[in-house]
Amino acid sequence: MLPSWEYVIIFLILGLFIFKSKTAKTVIFALAFGMLFHLIYDTSANEGMKFSSYSIIYRAENNFDIERLVTPEHWKEHLQGKQLVKFE
Repeated sequence: MLPSWEYVIIFLILGLFIFKSKTAKTVIFALAFGMLFHLIYDTSANEGMKFSSYSIIYRAENNFDIERLVTPEHWKEHLQGKQLVKFE
């Protein structure tokens, strides 16, 4: 599963309104906050990715095309890396 902002929101809604069991709520909130902190770190540390690229809706609108999801500089580095390892 790709981490995305929408999943965090879905998990929070599930934890707040759907699940009644304390154990289920704990698991759902742990997933939500774990993913939230992962996304916060990724968006600050991964300079090649746009903030919006962590949205599953944005990715789908762009057909999950990496060239559209990353910065132009990151795309150039990606192509250079593929050439180095001769990855087709």
